[in-house]
Amino acid sequence: MVITDERTTLSERDGERKKKLGLILKEVHNNIPVVDVDTFAVGDYELRKGFLNGSQIRRLIIYLRSSGCQWMLDDENGGCTMCGHLAGTTRGRKITAEEFITQFDKIISQFDFATIPMVCVYNAGSFLNDNEVPSVARKYICKKLNEIVDIKHIIFESRPEYIDSDKLTVLRECIPSKRLEIGIGLESSNNYIRHMCLNKGFKVDEYLAAVDLLKKHNIFSLTYVLQKPPFLSEAEGIKDSIETIKWAFGNGVDVVSLEPVSVQKNTLIHLLYKIGTYRPPWIWSVLNVISEVGELGLVRIGGFEFFPPPSVCTHNCTVCNEVCVDAIENYNATNNISIIRDTLKMGCTNCKNEWEEQVTASLPMKTNIDAFLSDFDAGKINIPEILRNDFRNYPNNLMRIGGCGICSI
Repeated sequence: MVITDERTTLSERDGERKKKLGLILKEVHNNIPVVDVDTFAVGDYELRKGFLNGSQIRRLIIYLRSSGCQWMLDDENGGCTMCGHLAGTTRGRKITAEEFITQFDKIISQFDFATIPMVCVYNAGSFLNDNEVPSVARKYICKKLNEIVDIKHIIFESRPEYIDSDKLTVLRECIPSKRLEIGIGLESSNNYIRHMCLNKGFKVDEYLAAVDLLKKHNIFSLTYVLQKPPFLSEAEGIKDSIETIKWAFGNGVDVVSLEPVSVQKNTLIHLLYKIGTYRPPWIWSVLNVISEVGELGLVRIGGFEFFPPPSVCTHNCTVCNEVCVDAIENYNATNNISIIRDTLKMGCTNCKNEWEEQVTASLPMKTNIDAFLSDFDAGKINIPEILRNDFRNYPNNLMRIGGCGICSI
């Protein structure tokens, strides 16, 4: 038997699967092109609808240029399978506190926050990791946000291993009274999925310890739940998301963000999509999950807010995409679950029957893994050749939402 670092017992066959997937993922990430980035300017920003204290609000999302996620840079298997954030970073070249401060000051000076009470600051990794964001820069950013009276709610992200009492104490000293949230990418409560399909690299007890620490420091815990990780069928993706959200709220999480998988360049998802063995989840599936768990606690729907931006996100067809995406945006702005349930009841003669067929006729996860590895072993998958053109040949009938194109395939 093989014991993983996530305390998941794998068979010898699963151990072989894991090793091969790790080699493939490393090769995929090695194909990320190296580009020069301006480390004195943010990568991007977005203004979006949000929900705060029972009301619709505007929220600013800031994507800081960074050195990249340490887990992805250091892991022998190349980090998380679905994440394409590394392409927008310096890929390990340290960014100084001065560079971070300049980035932040430039972007924050562009806005009047009288109508923007929520700010999300992301760095393509862990805001609480000193190797990614120097403590001097972190303190400066926090104090600056605290000084802006109109900002009421602030969100950062971190892997659980960097969430400790000392850092949270400093965070609360810099921002003593505003609502603080720290997002953690649990993705799935299923150890096998998290380890084999996603390569998350942390234990459930680390995650639970981080949630407990956040509570002790009066900081809200935000958990990201990934809908339809690679190799899962449509039905498995729905089931896993529902079970994970129930598990998260049952273990004291304050907020959940359901994240339907999107296709970012030079990821395992990108490779699977290019060879025709993966489709991002249908919006029907997203609505299905929310209709089941939306009353358990505050559940947001994400999946569109990434840098570099994905080119294919959760979608149905060109006939009903716009209505369904509007429903998601309106739900996020109101937390009114009836919007989701009413939209789910809606018919679409162009695609809903196809979705229902996929939900009932999908192949199981391990079958999908083995089919992919068999094709790779047989030399049918040439990673550099497949990924070389990236999205050049993708469908052109894109409906824009934020940074993401939603298309039919």
